[in-house]
Amino acid sequence: MYKEYPQLDPENDDFDESFANLVKRNMIGQMYETGKSSYLKAAKEIGSLLKTDPKKAQSEEEKQANLQKRDLASQSVNTAKRQSSNSTLEELRTKSVNGDMDAISQRLKASGY
Repeated sequence: MYKEYPQLDPENDDFDESFANLVKRNMIGQMYETGKSSYLKAAKEIGSLLKTDPKKAQSEEEKQANLQKRDLASQSVNTAKRQSSNSTLEELRTKSVNGDMDAISQRLKASGY
């Protein structure tokens, strides 16, 4: 099933929640009409209505490239956050050592006190 429609596999990067919900609703409709339901039949019906290809045409190389781009973007954001928070913490430490009560208070709040 997931081989034909990877957008229905919740553990796949191509998972499409709205498509999966439409398929589930179609299955409920099948149950009311015939007393039986078929996940594959529902996926085919919804796929044909939405003109969704059963297998995405994206190659493995394109998928890997997209994953690498996403990973690089998240790493750069995390690095920037760490650097800004480290500089802020360093400033607070310096101010605390010099007796700034606001800096001491902020450090205590940040540590959970």
